[in-house]
Amino acid sequence: MLIEIDCGEHRTGILPDGAALLEIAVILDAAPAVELAEALVASLNRVAGVEVVLCPPSISLTTVRDVIRGSFLKLGAQNMHPQEKGAFTGELSHLMLRGVCDYVILGPSERRHIFGEEDDFINKKVQAALAAGLTPILCV
Repeated sequence: MLIEIDCGEHRTGILPDGAALLEIAVILDAAPAVELAEALVASLNRVAGVEVVLCPPSISLTTVRDVIRGSFLKLGAQNMHPQEKGAFTGELSHLMLRGVCDYVILGPSERRHIFGEEDDFINKKVQAALAAGLTPILCV
């Protein structure tokens, strides 16, 4: 279960992941993505058993990846389309994300309610993410 906490400009959540906890920072605006990543690299201490995953807007993925490279912070995408290729303007496929990030958020409430994504479509996303070696962060 994803627990969402309103933290002003960005949202955080904690997701039980077996014995470990996975902390997710979803950055809602592209502008502060780099500043937040830099601040976290400089000030956040590693906690045993916890992975910290930053999920910036797709436009900032590679920039944030460069900022957190060499740190313990992980990178995730906010969404992914399950098809490898096709006429899906603006969508990112799992092949595009592979090599850029390790995690991807799938099935959050806004994708379900605003875009009408249903469980069977989200399942296709999960299967595609796993096949590409990405770790899905499944919101239920």
